[in-house]
Amino acid sequence: MYSKERANSVVKNDVKYISTGIIENVSLKNARSEVSPNGNRFLEITFEKDGATLVHTEWEPVMGQFVTSQEELQKKADNQYSRMLQILVCFYKDEEINFESESFKEFANYIATMLNNANKDIKLRVKVVYNDKGYTTLPNYAKYTFIEPMVLPEGKTSAIVKLNIDKFEKPVVADKETKNDNPFASSTTTSTTSIYQGSESMTTPPTQGETTSSDNLPF
Repeated sequence: MYSKERANSVVKNDVKYISTGIIENVSLKNARSEVSPNGNRFLEITFEKDGATLVHTEWEPVMGQFVTSQEELQKKADNQYSRMLQILVCFYKDEEINFESESFKEFANYIATMLNNANKDIKLRVKVVYNDKGYTTLPNYAKYTFIEPMVLPEGKTSAIVKLNIDKFEKPVVADKETKNDNPFASSTTTSTTSIYQGSESMTTPPTQGETTSSDNLPF
């Protein structure tokens, strides 16, 4: 039943992830526009360096618990486009980027097409942080620089800096502790699960941990 030879023949499928920090010489790998099993549209962008990857996901802004007005919805869309512009201008001139639409599907398809057609030889300087769930990602803000080409125009210095709001240390995320306070029970039961710890990292994929909370709409 047990065989060392068969055990050694099992193919390993290890995955390496780009660590947090301001990382240099990162390459754009690809981008895709898809729909999750729950029917939510998203844009996924993958970066790589020395065999390690970083996957960043942008979800479609929708009205709900955390977005209650058209003004808030428009602000999220504006911030989302601003983040994507930061990436696009690493590969294209400003006048080469010309997109207007009311549809996230069209927006995501446009960004994915532009990035997939971009010059992948251009190396990038990228800020990588943890989100609240303990996954690595690009920052969720739009007003600070988080990505730029390694080769900058003459006389220009890097605009990427570490901010107090950036999370470079992996947060500990635990389920809420529950207790059975029934005085007639023979004992009190305490249950605590799902603590994220260690050095491994990844970005929340669209089919894993998908929710409608604001954490999955990083605007």
